[in-house]
Amino acid sequence: MEVNQRKINSNEKEITYTHIETGSPAICFMFSGAGYTYEKPLFYYSTMIMLQNQYDVVHIHYAYDQDIFKHPLKFDSIFDGLLSCNHSAHIVIGEKDHHYIPDKIQAIENKPNISMNKIPHANHSLDIEPFDTSRTIIVLEGVMNRMEEFLKNIG
Repeated sequence: MEVNQRKINSNEKEITYTHIETGSPAICFMFSGAGYTYEKPLFYYSTMIMLQNQYDVVHIHYAYDQDIFKHPLKFDSIFDGLLSCNHSAHIVIGEKDHHYIPDKIQAIENKPNISMNKIPHANHSLDIEPFDTSRTIIVLEGVMNRMEEFLKNIG
């Protein structure tokens, strides 16, 4: 396994990324959040599951605009992309996530190529609300098990 830091230029912006190479033709791209980095449990263990299943992993590193909270993110294009995509995908979302829109989630969930893992009482970070550390750890284990099951079913 090799770990390489790389840079590419796109639209006059430099994007850095870490490529963890296993020699696999399959690659998992991960995009962290402003406050949820690759060292946090969900990304850390997801990375470990991917490597354990012989996937290359690419962690995209990008800087957030300091005014990001003044500009709400547009997730319509993500939902539209998932609806038109025919690749296998596994999506995990908390039902208390501010991006959880039942009609859109249902439309995505109806696609045969998409595996959906909806987590009751979980927020955007998949923390159980009201905060319950023990349940959150149990949920994280379930998320990792479902991810591994998904990988085995598509492989």
